[in-house]
Amino acid sequence: MTFTSRPSDPASDLPPTTALEVFRPFLRDRAVANPHGPALPGAHPGPFTPTAYEVLHGGEMEQMAWSALLLHFGDMVEMRTLSQGGEMPFRQPGVAYDVQDGRHKGRVVGFWEEGADRPVFQLRTSSLEKPVTRRIIRTVQLLGGDFNPRPLHVPGFPSPRSAGWARDERLYRPERSAVFRKDAEGLYRVYTRLLTAAELAVVLESAAPTVRKYQALRRFHIERAIEQHRERVERMARPRRP
Repeated sequence: MTFTSRPSDPASDLPPTTALEVFRPFLRDRAVANPHGPALPGAHPGPFTPTAYEVLHGGEMEQMAWSALLLHFGDMVEMRTLSQGGEMPFRQPGVAYDVQDGRHKGRVVGFWEEGADRPVFQLRTSSLEKPVTRRIIRTVQLLGGDFNPRPLHVPGFPSPRSAGWARDERLYRPERSAVFRKDAEGLYRVYTRLLTAAELAVVLESAAPTVRKYQALRRFHIERAIEQHRERVERMARPRRP
């Protein structure tokens, strides 16, 4: 897959691993708040944990992400909010979506720094076909901004524990336009840089036609396989001529 030129060793672009990153605990996706536990931090403890301020504005961010997805992906995907409007404080505010009749999954996750007048969003996807991956990354590059425009390829396959969705800590590099990796099936995971609500809408609008094309192709192949199976069953059921 070709995007732009990159160093021969993509791993050389990665920052040195710190002890904090090595031993950072992983919160479960369905973690429930403990009323007797520690308070949520004010600063970001990691890319998958919300701050207290983000929990406070979780419903607002999820509404913005939901509106953008509904406008451009609405009839192609099933969606659900992640934090239930802030009712689950340890779950990041955002919207998860699954493309119907396909493997493509994604999350639009919200971030809101205290003192900022608006949130930003990150698109995290898994099980993408190459053209969809290329479309998303190219659109983010064209948006420009004070970011390294060259997408970063992270070698190696995702860990088994992150197979169900697009959770992959090594892909969280918001200073890059996008970071991607290829899985064992030849499909892609992509994390974009942090996007404003308007930029998110542009990326989704650009990707929607390609996503729709591959959704239609998958449905065609499924329907064709069902039809071929029915024809084989009918042939086997016909009585043989003496």
